[in-house]
Amino acid sequence: MTKGFIFAVGVVLALWFVSVCNRVPLFTVALPTVTTVPYYPSGHVQPVRYGASCRMRHVVGQGETQWSIAVHYSNGQEKAQWLRQMRRTSNLATDDDHLYPGQVLCVGW
Repeated sequence: MTKGFIFAVGVVLALWFVSVCNRVPLFTVALPTVTTVPYYPSGHVQPVRYGASCRMRHVVGQGETQWSIAVHYSNGQEKAQWLRQMRRTSNLATDDDHLYPGQVLCVGW
């Protein structure tokens, strides 16, 4: 057998192993936690808990940014200040710039 053939067989086996591991985990680890934290895969919409002060909501569309939403809803207010308030009322981290299509934000308070 040539080195090239052995290399090709190794690559095929490695790819097969990776595909099998993605479907069936080799092992699981249960870590003790204080509370159960839900797992949301990338792109999944996380639920937002609205306070009593949220009067208007916006569903994020494909390609929208926080800045474009601020331009649309801020009504002449300082955009950076409006964004801070929107993040606070939508229960987002103050430095979180990521939005996902279908995510619901509080844009009126």
